[in-house]
Amino acid sequence: MLEDIEIIALVKSGNADAFTEIIERYKSPVFRYLYRLTNNYDIAQDIMQDTFIQAFQGLSRTEMKVSFKSWLYRIATNNVLMVWRRRKVLFFVPLKEELRAPEGISEDQSASIGIQMDIQNILARIPRRQRVCMVLSFCRGIQI
Repeated sequence: MLEDIEIIALVKSGNADAFTEIIERYKSPVFRYLYRLTNNYDIAQDIMQDTFIQAFQGLSRTEMKVSFKSWLYRIATNNVLMVWRRRKVLFFVPLKEELRAPEGISEDQSASIGIQMDIQNILARIPRRQRVCMVLSFCRGIQI
């Protein structure tokens, strides 16, 4: 498996197909990060797509002074902030939710889903800028 720096060198030398490996490597963690910030699957998908397009376009004119991962997450974060500014997305979080497990879901899976929903609800209550810092730090291990 190639290192990020090797893939970036291939992309910069004209091998655009090499960027596919970057997408495969980072699409899940970037999506989870964006979903934690937006609490919306569709918006997170759109932002993720924009992030990878911007990263691909920016590679040729950017000299990596930080790790590629940090640079990619910075693009993703900027895109989230731009969406928030444009759409003035408001989050509604009820004070109490009834959680019911869908048919065919075990009790353990239901508990896991409940915990994840609780985390999303708590994150939605945190001011946006602090939420970005918390998710980057705790979920992605990126130091700010």
